[in-house]
Amino acid sequence: MADTVKEPRQLTEKSVMVVAFLQENEGAHFGDEIAAATGLNPKGIHGVLNALWKREFVSKEKVLRDIIVTDAEGNEKPAEKEYTAYSLTDLGMDYVIEA
Repeated sequence: MADTVKEPRQLTEKSVMVVAFLQENEGAHFGDEIAAATGLNPKGIHGVLNALWKREFVSKEKVLRDIIVTDAEGNEKPAEKEYTAYSLTDLGMDYVIEA
């Protein structure tokens, strides 16, 4: 029996939008930034990003981000919180988006 090679599954429309954004905007980006730039739902963007990560189109790293928090009395104060930043791998950079 001959070995067969499976064709890689095509990326979803949302995945293509994310890859296109990351190809056009070098560096690491947070999920909320990617969602805002692509018009995708912020609550669903992490599913798209995780699918791309599993297929090795993006890498991810934990990054501390400066935020403002409000305490029980309503006072705002600066804080740091860990977020995941996403960037393209070589596979993602080389992916050709068909028009």
